[in-house]
Amino acid sequence: MEWLGVHSGRLFGSYEYSDILGPLLFGVPITLGFAWIAVVCGAVLISNDFGLTGVRLSLVRAVQTGFWSVLLDLVLDPVAHAKGFWHWGSSGGLYGVPWSNFLGWFIVSAALSLSLQVFKISRLSARRGTRLYQAILIMFGLIAVREGLSLCAWIAGLGALLAEGSLYYAGSRQIKKL
Repeated sequence: MEWLGVHSGRLFGSYEYSDILGPLLFGVPITLGFAWIAVVCGAVLISNDFGLTGVRLSLVRAVQTGFWSVLLDLVLDPVAHAKGFWHWGSSGGLYGVPWSNFLGWFIVSAALSLSLQVFKISRLSARRGTRLYQAILIMFGLIAVREGLSLCAWIAGLGALLAEGSLYYAGSRQIKKL
């Protein structure tokens, strides 16, 4: 996805990576695949089943995964842009990050989540996934404060609270103990 994004400008907007995140392979940092895994898998772990099954569950989880991924990206991308991890070819959006990037994140992460529907989520996994998601949000939220990106810091705090509420809502009924 990143290779397609960097070389076509589609999905996320026009951007290019610096070498801050490590060596580039075809214009994309090798480390970036791990970031995608953390974001999408964390978002899947936070998603609730709402008592649904089958296709309805898949679609609801895909929308939730897209939401949680974009919420994190609303903090992560402006901070990464401010720190010079990557550079956008256009201005505007949220602290220089184009709105098309967030739409692209929603679409791609929702689609990727469909491949993770076969895994059962234990209560412990959901809790650990939520804590990891919150830790990433808080870390980037604190960097946002340092960079003067106050809206991102507020989004990080709100996101951490929403993730906690989602975990609380899930409770023992939503997530079977494995």
